[in-house]
Amino acid sequence: MSNDKRKIKFVLRDPAKEHRIKWPVRWMIPDEDGGDVEVGFTAHFKLLPDEEVDKLFGGGMFGRFTDAVKNKAGLREVLVNWSGVELATEKDAEPAEVPFSEAHRDMMLAWQDCSNALIRAYASALAGKSEKN
Repeated sequence: MSNDKRKIKFVLRDPAKEHRIKWPVRWMIPDEDGGDVEVGFTAHFKLLPDEEVDKLFGGGMFGRFTDAVKNKAGLREVLVNWSGVELATEKDAEPAEVPFSEAHRDMMLAWQDCSNALIRAYASALAGKSEKN
């Protein structure tokens, strides 16, 4: 009987060194016809040791990721790049891929649904499993 799961060796990481991971971010938004459509992109996150995550996002068994203000401040620290994000500069303009910048990141974090999706994605990345919608 074969096991189809991919196996790799566990690599112990030095928490003093920076580690980054690419992780999918997906969520549903209403479309113009009143239905729902999935949107998403790939976030590039900086992975932090638990102690630092607790400082940024709150701690305790149920305290982490529950404070919207802390979440946005924490996301400013851990969201370090992205791919698949587009920006329309005018109402009818074709969207174009937008490079990561602090200004664009802050524009993204202004949308609560996107911030919530980023928090879910980062929590999933820390837990080591991809969110399925």
